Amino acid sequence: MAEKTYRYIITLILPDRIGILKDITTAVADAAGNIDAISQTILADYFTVTLTSSFEKKQDKELLKQTICDSFTKDVASVIVLEHNASSIKKANTRVERYIVTLIGRDSPGIIKAITTYFAAKNVNIEDWSIKYEKAQVIHIGEVTIPSQLDLKQIQAEFAAAISQFELKGTIQNEIIFRVTNEVGSIRNFIT
Repeated sequence: MAEKTYRYIITLILPDRIGILKDITTAVADAAGNIDAISQTILADYFTVTLTSSFEKKQDKELLKQTICDSFTKDVASVIVLEHNASSIKKANTRVERYIVTLIGRDSPGIIKAITTYFAAKNVNIEDWSIKYEKAQVIHIGEVTIPSQLDLKQIQAEFAAAISQFELKGTIQNEIIFRVTNEVGSIRNFIT
């Protein structure tokens, strides 16, 4: 890649089928883009992907969007292309630590609202969140970054209070402790 590159954020949402990721990566590569990062999931039978891609030349966003759409048949539901402008993204100077949030219990309306309201008030960034159902229970697993100056025991107690109106059990654990207690493998791999 050239020294000066132009980055774009590309998001697609469309009905799931085999080969979608191949189609999007082929379209970006054929447009001379290099995929830097990618995150994809299937939600309610819809495939969603967000990726960043670098190009040696500045791209016309609408033309790039059309190029991607042309790689698919009529099944594309939504394509968004944004120019990545790093200078407009404000980075917090606050040191943060990564934690894993787990919740399990009975599903009911308002759970996510209570969680996001509490975390936003504490300046906690939710970086990833997923919800799964197993039989009659809902399972939430989230990845959050908590400012280091906050008291973790207080955050845990306040979080428990915020979800107390629901029939849920929840924890906030340091990412390394969560991994050591939930993944199979040598502990040395987690702490080095």
